[in-house]
Amino acid sequence: MSDAEARSMILWMGMLGGIVNTSDLFHEIPTERTNLFRFLEPFNEKNTAIFPFREKEESLEVMVKKYVSKKSYAVLFTNRQEKLSQVLIHSIP
Repeated sequence: MSDAEARSMILWMGMLGGIVNTSDLFHEIPTERTNLFRFLEPFNEKNTAIFPFREKEESLEVMVKKYVSKKSYAVLFTNRQEKLSQVLIHSIP
């Protein structure tokens, strides 16, 4: 599995239910991937992503997950189509 494929799978699992799963040997996992696992690690309370734009017909699905203890959000854009899509992200001051 490529790094991009592994990252996509980790994000998908983490966003849907907080499941952290790998078949890699722990001492061989790259630091960037370990940090991603730590960010997405499960909480003691239920914390799954929401699909805030589900009713709109968009080419991309948007998933949002709130991390209260980390004072942050995770946003995942998924493209299930064969064609490429672009996303323009605006920063909120």
